[in-house]
Amino acid sequence: MKATISALALSVLAAFFSPANAASTTNYNYTAGGLLASVDGPRLDVTDVTTFEYDASGNISSVIDAIGQRTQYSNYNKFGLPELVTEPNGRTATLSYTEEGWLATVNWAGKIRRHEYNESGDLTKTTYPGGSWVQYLYDPARRLVGQDDSSGKRIRFALDSMGNRVQSTILNVAGTAAEASTTTKFDELGRAISETDRNGRVTKFEYDVVGNLVSITSPKGYKTQFTYDTLNRRITSTDALGGLTRYEYNAADQITKVVDAKGSQTTYVYDYNGNITKLVSADTGTTTRTFDEAANLIKSVDARGVTTEFVYDRLNRLFQKKYPASPSENMTFGYYTQSGSNIGRLALTSGNYGTTGYEHDRHSNLQVEWYKPANQTTTYSRQYAYNANNQLLSEQTSNLKTSYERNAAGDVIAIKVDIDGTSQYIAQEITYRGAGRVDSMQLGNGTSAQNYYDKDLRLERQRTGTATVANSVDANGNVVSITASSLGIGNTSYKYDALDRVIEERAGNILKSYAWDPVGNRTQRLTKNASTGALIDTQALGYSPNSNLLTSINGAPVASDPAGNLLQGKGQRYTYDSAGRLNAVYSAANVKIAEFKYNHLGQRIEKRVLANSSPEITYYEYGQQGQLTTLRKVDTTGKKIGQSSWVWFDGRPLAQVNFKYDASGTAKTHILYLQNDHLDTPRRAVGDNGSTMWRWTSDAFGVGDPDNAIGIDSAGNIVTDLPLRFPGQIADQHTALHYNHFRDYDPDTGRYIQSDPVGLAGGINTYGYAYGNPLKYVDPDGRYAFLVPLFAATIRITATDLLIGGSIGTGAYGANVIYSNAKRPPTGSIPINESPWSGDHGKIKDSLDLGGSDSVYIDPDGNVWPQHPDGSWSNEGPASSYTGSGKPSGRRGKDRDKSRGCD
Repeated sequence: MKATISALALSVLAAFFSPANAASTTNYNYTAGGLLASVDGPRLDVTDVTTFEYDASGNISSVIDAIGQRTQYSNYNKFGLPELVTEPNGRTATLSYTEEGWLATVNWAGKIRRHEYNESGDLTKTTYPGGSWVQYLYDPARRLVGQDDSSGKRIRFALDSMGNRVQSTILNVAGTAAEASTTTKFDELGRAISETDRNGRVTKFEYDVVGNLVSITSPKGYKTQFTYDTLNRRITSTDALGGLTRYEYNAADQITKVVDAKGSQTTYVYDYNGNITKLVSADTGTTTRTFDEAANLIKSVDARGVTTEFVYDRLNRLFQKKYPASPSENMTFGYYTQSGSNIGRLALTSGNYGTTGYEHDRHSNLQVEWYKPANQTTTYSRQYAYNANNQLLSEQTSNLKTSYERNAAGDVIAIKVDIDGTSQYIAQEITYRGAGRVDSMQLGNGTSAQNYYDKDLRLERQRTGTATVANSVDANGNVVSITASSLGIGNTSYKYDALDRVIEERAGNILKSYAWDPVGNRTQRLTKNASTGALIDTQALGYSPNSNLLTSINGAPVASDPAGNLLQGKGQRYTYDSAGRLNAVYSAANVKIAEFKYNHLGQRIEKRVLANSSPEITYYEYGQQGQLTTLRKVDTTGKKIGQSSWVWFDGRPLAQVNFKYDASGTAKTHILYLQNDHLDTPRRAVGDNGSTMWRWTSDAFGVGDPDNAIGIDSAGNIVTDLPLRFPGQIADQHTALHYNHFRDYDPDTGRYIQSDPVGLAGGINTYGYAYGNPLKYVDPDGRYAFLVPLFAATIRITATDLLIGGSIGTGAYGANVIYSNAKRPPTGSIPINESPWSGDHGKIKDSLDLGGSDSVYIDPDGNVWPQHPDGSWSNEGPASSYTGSGKPSGRRGKDRDKSRGCD
């Protein structure tokens, strides 16, 4: 039996899609007994057939993918459920069930997870292989009213008669007092009309007669309003300053045009599969894309005329990325076919940057990654070790090992480094609050560190030794003052407009004021003497009237290429590679100063400084969450010059380990302990004797040179280079920019020099940084800004874990309310694999009990939107609430769990 199903009835939608795009066809073959025998995928260039085999009882026994990888199911019980699963890599899962047929245990290659239930079949407890557990509490109506875990996180819910959650409370570790709470009021239709935090800050929501959200009023009284067409599609959004954004749609409910408050337009053309085949942007010009029958992007042409071609294997895995006009920039990807636990995983990639390889253990954990630079003989590698719960225990390079000691619940309680055989603790006695937030620790130099939170778990004060930093926030969560005189960086106050953009800051006797256009382009910065009002400096930024392109700085013209990449600035000239990445910087005299290379993940991996009398090369290494872990400097012969490595904990850098090599190659090492601000930006570095050795004072946008070599440690070391800036940023002295993963940030103008690679999904202004509020938002990879998790006490719970994450702003909850079980995710939502939360895809799907083929989107506010079997969508709350740190792991192509549909 064979059935042919086209993707869409194109005869109906022909008016909206290019006639060049024919329907894709998937063929389904069945056995004589009506069982699915094979699925022949839509691609015509390869054989993409998946085959199914069955036992004598009709139970599926094997699934064989298009390249012959076999997954086996056996030992079926009386419920028709398999008790043994064998993956292509040989890893087995043994499953047991209760008498009722509920899953009781899962034994993955010796790691056992156990589930317990009440008489009604509600999951009451999950115990993980390492002994940690999560427990669920229900009321007599079987509604979830609480959750505890073995690390002391406790949460309780109060529900009304309709089941609406009217109060969510985070308890302390003892369970005796509230640490944070949120109270929500609902109308008679079950729609949230207000949300109040424990400090009395109220966010209000209004709806039209059919339930569309028509306004959100922030705690400070600023209102954002929305209108809809007769199909309940949002067609306008008006901000608190009257800025109007318009949206237009086609008959398939796809956005075809966005017009921002400045009048700049972005238009989209789609194929039958919903892929954007043509994008016309006022910022980046015209981009065309071609997709194959399986919706794989196979060709892209940007506004510069640069063509990129993509080649995929039979499993639709990227095999080649080619640039016909610049073949030296091509990349290739290889996958394991016979290597035990690695079967099916990415084995290596190669390009002009060199070669990178990966190895995984039998539990899918990344075990080894290595990098061999092009035209070099040295290979740099990093090894990882994990506990029974697959939590990181250590990472190790040739000269540095970082170990994480954990308690029975899996929480990190101490961090130790081993430098060439000598061990030293970086932090010990780490304690936590009830919400899982760090309370205190003892640093390796003998200094104690303590965090203090307000009634809604907002970080309000940090103390390290005798140095204290205190933050005050307004009702909207904007930082209005930072008191840090004990750090030697002074006290600063801030003011904001109705869109929460910084409009004024005062540090000592310096007053800076900022002006913005309707879409977030900064137009002016005035620097004055705060006492006399005397003007010290003026910066005026000019823009194209129909786009966000920067055209002048203080009247001096600057140019961009057709794709919107800035070509000049700071007296220098920039050039870009075929992927649109900054690949070289030239002096005003057209002398090449430095050049850069990037790997397959878009990470800068090599920098060559050419203008010095002694040219040098810097190699960059990153951790599994995309954080910078090591910078290695060598000369052109490969001889070591220096190395800086970082110890990270919970998304923040704790210490920097410096290696300085002499002529014989012997290293002198020393450790710096970092004190970070509320953004996790390093502001002070302290030596082993407690002396301040480095300090960075900046304005709100990162303008300010660090104070180097201001102190010495007990061995006489000084600090001349600590490049970490805002989260995800690395200061580059040769470009005077901050490298920010996918883009480069200019702190002087407060904007990126390239347009956002994800387009409007990253915000209405594709050059803006942190929505004009870098004191509140961070953008670790240069694509999506989000709220600092420590700002919030938004509470989230799921059926499989206790998840307490950071608030993503007053608009997020409104979206959560109005779009719950809506027809579709809101405008600007993107697939999770294209978002910073891609690396958390498997965890999020597991938490929501989703299958590998279920679609998951992330909306502009950072909420998770899964699609259900009936085609409906629901808002499942902030993505930040599904990870322990509240921060995204980033798009990690090499370690996403493909078994969970994370491709």
